Amino acid sequence: MFGITWIGYTTLWAQSTVVNSGPSPTTSAAPTSVLMLAVRRWYSGLTLSPSDPFPSFNGLLGWLIGLGVLLAVAAVIQHPWPMLRQFFDIPGHFRLLSRSMGRLKRSTRMIGIVFGMAVLTWSGNQALTFKGPQGREDLTALLRGRTLSSLAFEQGILAGLTPLRDVIGLGSFIPLLIVGTVALFQFTSDKFNSVHRVLSPRGGRDSLWGTIAWGALALQATYRFLGLIYLYGELPLGGCLIFEALVVPVLTAITDGVVLAWVLVEIRNAGLTDEAVDSVDFGGLIALLPATILACVLAMPARYLATGVALALPYLPTPSLNALGQNVPVSRIWTVALTYIRWQLGPGLIVLQAAGLTTLSLVAASAWSRGSLKSVLTGAFQVLRREGGRLVALLAIVGLIAAGVAFVAYFVVLAIPTQPWVLQAADAYAHYATLPVGLLLTAALVELGRRTLPQARRTAETMLIVVEEETDNASLDEPIRVG
Repeated sequence: MFGITWIGYTTLWAQSTVVNSGPSPTTSAAPTSVLMLAVRRWYSGLTLSPSDPFPSFNGLLGWLIGLGVLLAVAAVIQHPWPMLRQFFDIPGHFRLLSRSMGRLKRSTRMIGIVFGMAVLTWSGNQALTFKGPQGREDLTALLRGRTLSSLAFEQGILAGLTPLRDVIGLGSFIPLLIVGTVALFQFTSDKFNSVHRVLSPRGGRDSLWGTIAWGALALQATYRFLGLIYLYGELPLGGCLIFEALVVPVLTAITDGVVLAWVLVEIRNAGLTDEAVDSVDFGGLIALLPATILACVLAMPARYLATGVALALPYLPTPSLNALGQNVPVSRIWTVALTYIRWQLGPGLIVLQAAGLTTLSLVAASAWSRGSLKSVLTGAFQVLRREGGRLVALLAIVGLIAAGVAFVAYFVVLAIPTQPWVLQAADAYAHYATLPVGLLLTAALVELGRRTLPQARRTAETMLIVVEEETDNASLDEPIRVG
């Protein structure tokens, strides 16, 4: 039943291969298969895929333009000379990365959970389609007009274009969603205050946003599980009278925001002392909403727009679907709509993610914000005004590292003779390689926020008092509660 809604979707791409160049039309399977592959790889694993059947520099061009626009914005806000001085401050970049690595080393609980859930999720997904013929066809479509080195290079650049893909993509891990649902439900429904509360800056809002958080995690876990059963998790699940085209992207954004808030709180609190913080700061996590939701939407815009467009596609009128690629009259509005759909589900993914590079200062501001949209937008501006040049250099360095490790992963794995599982294995190993890079970038953004935002010092001082009290009372049986 659920797969029936995709008949119109596949019809659209099937019709797009027909080329009317005379009395007998000819077909070209490569463009269709590559475009469909780009949609499936992006939805299933946030892996950008070449949307052209032949090698291109679209990913590299998008990456350079995104960094260039951010550099220009930083020059305007920060003024050119201070920006350039920060940009070329090589020792300062190493100190920033060193401090960020220190934060990650103390975030042992978060690191263990993230990598454990990654192994469980990616291995489980691969097991479902290990011997399916689709994997061989996908790899053949990508290599039809490319050499191994050119494909590995393109995939590496596209990985560098989305340095936070694995961190924000944690919101798609079903086991993590289930654990988060249980933990947040226990926290928000604790009427007897038996739950250990590390910090809750906005205790009055715990109930509302906490309920929204665990409810979204539960719904997303159910939705992803059903999609895994019926469509192997490769495409968004439709069939709910078009409402899903609006509800699913919003639900995904909330879920991603909750998981990103947890990662930011873990990394932020890890910098308070030389030891790891013992308890999860659920109150601090909830306090960052909805700021982290906005940060996710602007950092990974293609994740939500592409999902909404793909879910709305089967509801287009049948004549419009059949008109694409044929000499069938169609109104101008539907011509524009179909053109946008082809762009959005193809090269539009790369363009939107290049634009997302210019908004990553929101992640730095979210970690230390009061959770409101005003505070995170003001904080993002302050980060650009004081650390704009360093932010651009950081994204360039991290992007190069991500591109390098992803290139190696694809080049080594894709050198194996073509098998149904090879492309999925290459994607998985590339994500394993870029996941630490994404966490390092997240820690560096948290550190930049601490340096620049006035509220960061007040928040850090408040949390430090809580941690010290927790340490002094470590021998007591009663948990410490901070309102």
